[in-house]
Amino acid sequence: MQQIENRTRKLSTREQVTLRWAAAVFVAIIAEGAVRKWILPPSLQTIPYFAKDALACTFLLINPLPKDAQLLKRLMPFVLGISVCLAPAFLLGLSETPAGAIVVLKNAVLWPLFAIRLASYLTDGVIERLRRFALACSIAMAALSSLQYFEGPESFLNRYAWNDTALLNGVATAGAFVRATGTFSYIAGLASFSMAMFCVSLGMSLSAQGGERWLAIVGMASAVICGLTTGSRSIQIFVAAIVTIALVYTPKKHSIQVIGGIIGTGIVSALLWNSSLAQGVIERWEATENGEVGDRIAGTGQPITETLVANPIGIGLGPYTGISSLNGTNTDLPYNESALNKIAAETGVLGCVAALLGVALIVRATRWTLAAQNTVKKSCLLPIAAGAFIQVGLGLWYDHVATGLWWWTIALWLGDSAVARQGRWAAIRPNRRLVAVRAREA
Repeated sequence: MQQIENRTRKLSTREQVTLRWAAAVFVAIIAEGAVRKWILPPSLQTIPYFAKDALACTFLLINPLPKDAQLLKRLMPFVLGISVCLAPAFLLGLSETPAGAIVVLKNAVLWPLFAIRLASYLTDGVIERLRRFALACSIAMAALSSLQYFEGPESFLNRYAWNDTALLNGVATAGAFVRATGTFSYIAGLASFSMAMFCVSLGMSLSAQGGERWLAIVGMASAVICGLTTGSRSIQIFVAAIVTIALVYTPKKHSIQVIGGIIGTGIVSALLWNSSLAQGVIERWEATENGEVGDRIAGTGQPITETLVANPIGIGLGPYTGISSLNGTNTDLPYNESALNKIAAETGVLGCVAALLGVALIVRATRWTLAAQNTVKKSCLLPIAAGAFIQVGLGLWYDHVATGLWWWTIALWLGDSAVARQGRWAAIRPNRRLVAVRAREA
């Protein structure tokens, strides 16, 4: 009933403005690659690259933190701590790789700030509409990624923002098929989108009713299809982890819905699955060397402890970013897939503390979710909480698209958690001044 009311209730002017801002930022994130690889020439690609950051920064500047967002204000010290810890490495990085240093700092500080600020303006009605909008985008993205997967490397659809897949020495193929990118610049963008939208859709499937639940299940299947067409093995591991966490922590009476949702997703996926898609996924796993997936997570370079002992202050922010790689300023660095290893190398001990503060922020907010009295709301939010913990824990600073996607998704989670938590507190401990004002108005 609550969801029906949220869908039918007319939004206030403030809610409509917030909805437009959130939707605009989301579109800027997912459409960046499309504009860069299909529309604009290389000389203008900086504009869509930083468009989402400009929108997020503008939102922060014109929308102060509301006075009644007391709960969300408790997350601000974590972001302040991150910025203080990264300041020395940022100053070091400015002298060698200024563009890379700015990119990492804005990923680490700007986007958590944006998530907290946006969450403070969200209401149930806005969150419900944003979820449905994201679900619609994931369905369209699954259709596009499927087309890319079966098209050849020379197809117009299969381009990177900076090059064609035909020139990338087989990196962009899964067996005989192209690893899809969707509307993103590279494979990693679509992979991040797949994981974020799976968490959103899984949560919706646990709280929606009737036709809305089936739409959420289609959204889950679409997210899975997006992941499979990227050829990324980490997505399959991530989905299994999220489903397991949901089964363990979701209230028992909703566990059946989790199982039902997964079965429904399996049925929808099976309808879309064919021998060609299966062949690409299987070939990708067969080509996986022993320990390769673990190395992607733990890193292939020097262990973090040894890195910190060798250089406790780091080499400065920025050398490991993609923009530094394109500028040719990181040619002497050892190759490493792990964001945590990059953080240790660039920022030293203080950077590792900053990374832990990001995880602590997620843990603090997760406690609000677990304390929710409304079991339906708790079930809806747990998948995003679990996904956020995994992604922030593994490090987001070196992927600007994943950073924007996940902190946008986290904003929905924080807003929903704060609404549920503050509503419960207001019922127990009402604001006496507010009650007095309302009594006079009556």
